[in-house]
Parts: sequence; C-alpha cells; structure tokens
Amino acid sequence: MIIIVSGFPRSGTSMMMQILQAGGIPLLYDITMTSEANPDGPFEWSKLRHAEENAEWPSIAEGKAIKAFLPNIPKFTRELACKVIVMVRNPIEVAKSRNLKKNRPIDYQLESETEIVINSLAMAKAAFADLAYPTLEVPYADIVQTPDVWLNAIIDFLSIDRANIAAMRAVIKPELYRNKS
Repeated sequence: MIIIVSGFPRSGTSMMMQILQAGGIPLLYDITMTSEANPDGPFEWSKLRHAEENAEWPSIAEGKAIKAFLPNIPKFTRELACKVIVMVRNPIEVAKSRNLKKNRPIDYQLESETEIVINSLAMAKAAFADLAYPTLEVPYADIVQTPDVWLNAIIDFLSIDRANIAAMRAVIKPELYRNKS
C-alpha cells in the first residue's frame, strides 16, 4: 500500500508527513530545502512529477508515505493500493500564507486567492474519490488544537502501532500555525 498525503500546499502536509514518520511509516522524499513555514523541509519527492518516465515508481513508493498535490494525482491509478490523508485548512488561512510566501500583502486579492484554494482542494478530493481510495480528511486547526483525537483517527485509519502516539504528538508544532483567519 502507498499512503498519499495531499491537500493544498501550505495546509499542513509537511507536518502530516512528519507525523507518519514518527508513527513508523517510511517517507518517500528527496526535496529537503527548508523554509520558515517548513523548518524541517517539505518532504516532497521530485520524481513524482515525472512518474510517467519511470514505470517502476509504484514499487519504489510501496509501503511509504508520499506527498501528492493536484497536478500529480493523475499518476495514480485504481490498480494501486493506496490510502489517502487529505489535510484541510481554512482556505482563507492558506490564501494569506500563499500571499506572504509570494511577498505580497497578506490580504492581497484574498477573495480570488481563496477561491483558487477552494477549487484546487475540491478537484483533488474528487480525483481521489474517482480512484476509490479510502480517504481520511484531517482538519489542520483541529489536529493542532486536539492532537490525540486526530492521531488516534490516523492510527486507526492506517492500522499503525498506537505505541508511537507520543512521538507523533511531538512533531506537532502549534507555533508554526500562523496566518489564522
């Protein structure tokens, strides 16, 4: 099985990758560039962008967690055994975060930026639904505020060892939750 972590960039997907790693799931990534928003790195696998050039990529990803955003979803097929965790964050918060990352005022074209986030997330969720993958939606604000509820849901969803919950909780950094609506 491949575990897919999705959502929208700047929605907690990197934190979820760290949670899964702390839970004992190996990650598939090669991009390690850090930033203020992701001080531990984005945990993205650049080769997923060019998966059509490498027919062996599913065997490489087997048993691992991989981050996939909307443009990469077509690389997955119904034949692959996958479970999906979709990180959901308030779209206004994501839009504000995107504006700051692009060195724009926080409220720059907030309505249109928010619409982009809403539409992209809806398309990603629909694409995974079409693939009929079991999916768990995790609200970013809720996992930061009530981690044990959501960590237990993740443990149950993925059938991973409950003994790792303290390590999983330790990677949640409420101080990184900025740009709240």
